[in-house]
Amino acid sequence: MAFDVETFRAAHRPWLFQVGRHAFEARHVSAPQVFRYQDMIHEAGSDRRKLDRALRWLLRHAFPWRFSYLLRGDPVEILLLLEPAARHAALADFFASLHGGPQTIPTPSQSRTKNGTSGTRSLTPTLTPRA
Repeated sequence: MAFDVETFRAAHRPWLFQVGRHAFEARHVSAPQVFRYQDMIHEAGSDRRKLDRALRWLLRHAFPWRFSYLLRGDPVEILLLLEPAARHAALADFFASLHGGPQTIPTPSQSRTKNGTSGTRSLTPTLTPRA
């Protein structure tokens, strides 16, 4: 069986966030970074500031700060400041891309064990729009 580079590249395209004429290409986020993010979410509980800090932390790994952001805008800040519906849709699309699938809005799902704890880690966060 031959390895096809073009097929590999097509299947592993980074997530692209476009605002107006500016496009920001996200770097791939590693599994350990996603697991750390999930731990941060778990530790945050319902503390909104800690939840926002965890999301900002993960997005910064996807969009490391660059000098050009001073001119174009910082995609992390742009994402977080979107109106609630647009922010929800963009983040759902971002998290769907972490699954390696097409960029679509995922359905939050997570299996549970008998004691009510998570049986497996899920990349899909529970997204709630800001009021």
